[in-house]
Amino acid sequence: RASAETSYVSVTSTSNSFAKRMVRLRDQAKFRREESCAVVVGSAPILELCAQGGGAEGCLQALMLLEEEGRDMWHADFLASLDTSPPLIYVASTAVFQKVAGLESAEGRQAAAEIRLPQMQTVAEMLRPTV
Repeated sequence: RASAETSYVSVTSTSNSFAKRMVRLRDQAKFRREESCAVVVGSAPILELCAQGGGAEGCLQALMLLEEEGRDMWHADFLASLDTSPPLIYVASTAVFQKVAGLESAEGRQAAAEIRLPQMQTVAEMLRPTV
């Protein structure tokens, strides 16, 4: 749910640094590993991952919503479904959202998120007894 501390940033250019970061996370496995983050597209997967990851504050690093005229109610409903939201919410034009999501059309997709990936463990680390 959007709090009083939540700020909205309009992103209308594919040259925006945040948009470029999201594209790099989507396209480059090495960058995802280095940053321990990934991009998830779609409101249902975002809600599901946040629910599994201990709430939005546990996994949600950044949120991008598709700017659509008349869709403010959807945004409000989606944000209300989250336990909490990041301090910045990016509202992107269709062109930016399509580039970030890697889609030819944004039809049916209104949200993308940068999520924190869980720490990776080797099999030996998983099998090591805890003291």
